[in-house]
Amino acid sequence: MAKQEFVQLAHTYEPKKHNPAGSFISEKLDGERALWDGGISRGLPASEVPYSNTVKDFRLKTKPVATGLWSRTGKVVHAPGWFLDQLPDFPLDGELYAGRKNWQQLSSIVSQHVPDDRWQLVNYMVFDSPSWEALFRPRTIKVRNDYTYQVKKTALDFSLARRKHDGVPTHWTFELVLRFLSKKIPYGGQVQLHEQEQLPFRMPEAQARVKEFTEEVCELGAEGSVIRKHTGIWTSERSWDILKHKPVHDAEATVVGYYAGKETDKGSKLLGLMGALEVEYQGSVFKMSGFTDAEREFTDSNDAQWCSQHPGERVPEWITNPQFPRGSEVTFTYRELSDDGVPKEARYLRTRPQ
Repeated sequence: MAKQEFVQLAHTYEPKKHNPAGSFISEKLDGERALWDGGISRGLPASEVPYSNTVKDFRLKTKPVATGLWSRTGKVVHAPGWFLDQLPDFPLDGELYAGRKNWQQLSSIVSQHVPDDRWQLVNYMVFDSPSWEALFRPRTIKVRNDYTYQVKKTALDFSLARRKHDGVPTHWTFELVLRFLSKKIPYGGQVQLHEQEQLPFRMPEAQARVKEFTEEVCELGAEGSVIRKHTGIWTSERSWDILKHKPVHDAEATVVGYYAGKETDKGSKLLGLMGALEVEYQGSVFKMSGFTDAEREFTDSNDAQWCSQHPGERVPEWITNPQFPRGSEVTFTYRELSDDGVPKEARYLRTRPQ
């Protein structure tokens, strides 16, 4: 069985391998993935919701209360009530989004445990509606390399007992779901149906349109496109029914160490700061850059002093950058893999959500 997820994830589109004929294509949104459970958990302590990821909630001073909106790893998204009131009484899969090249601000907004007025800037872009049975199928979900949590055996019964709408049948394809959503999601407002374009049914024309569409949206500042098979059915794993297409690839790597920065004749002024992360990806260990000065700072003065005295060297294990602790995961971009599997031109994009 494929690795289980809380949401449905995409594979990477390869033009020489995949036939997109008849599929739907849309802009790949640079936002935060979110699942809406139809509001059935809203107001309950998260610990009482049988599909909630509460593994690390012991660290929180105030225990989370479910809003019905969940992150891609099953954590409560603390959206304000007036935002939640716009959502329907059946499940949705979509992206919290604040516009192109605006991920940093969006992440700041949706990560707050006490929502503020900046939620006025956020839209929920809907692109699918999973059936109750698919969404709440019992499964074990691995979150990074860190820990696992459970969608419990009681999750489906919990949802069926509390639901107010039958939602979509389990056998409905993406094309049928899209027709359903086009009637249920009103035009305008902060809850919107993400625009989809159906590709030609002849393979050469479809491949040409994928290339053209992706170039069009990337010129406007998007990060790529998503191709959804019209016959695909929502499932809680990485599915070949969904393909992502980007000019550059992205992936997740695990932090294993750091290198001290140094001054260079090219203008680098990183003495006493982190010069690069050392990360592991699919068995390959390499350096990654692309950080702000603030992200490069070591909070302990002794750490910074050691790095000043050892420019360019790999730092010892007692030194850590609290923004990128060893064992955490970061998302990075790269152009292609070398013959020995090392990503070329790897650059830091963002920290993976906990």
